Amino acid sequence: DRRGMVGFGTLETTFAALEGQLAKTPYLAGEAFSAADVATGSQIGYGLQFGTVEARPAFTEYWDRIRERPALIRATAADNTAMKEKEV
Repeated sequence: DRRGMVGFGTLETTFAALEGQLAKTPYLAGEAFSAADVATGSQIGYGLQFGTVEARPAFTEYWDRIRERPALIRATAADNTAMKEKEV
């Protein structure tokens, strides 16, 4: 059993830890949005979108908070504009 070694564990253990934290606070580091949310939130969001992350209530609520952030809304709009400009 390698779970005690660095780099080994299970996806379920990881998801349970994330879910436990997000059940207590709106963001991973507490009340304030941080770089941890940029990295983890994008992975949760993509995972929910493509079905590789289980749609647990804590995850869907977390992603809803992140995708309503003004910076993400602006970045998404910029991406959409760039994609339209590239269309042939």
